[in-house]
Amino acid sequence: PQYELMDDGSGRAYSSIIDLRAAKIRNVIDIARWDWISDVLIVQYEGMINDGTGSLINEIERLTGFKAN
Repeated sequence: PQYELMDDGSGRAYSSIIDLRAAKIRNVIDIARWDWISDVLIVQYEGMINDGTGSLINEIERLTGFKAN
């Protein structure tokens, strides 16, 4: 699939799944540097499943100044 190709314009696939995963992680971390992004919250899916979404909602409320209904 296209999304598994290197993002260097070469059209080549990553040499290993580890390299692909590392590139995806770097991409997510780089989102915080985009001009139109004010903040990025890294959320572990398993944590939300185990502990609920309360802490995430609280953090969003803190960052935005809006309260959830």
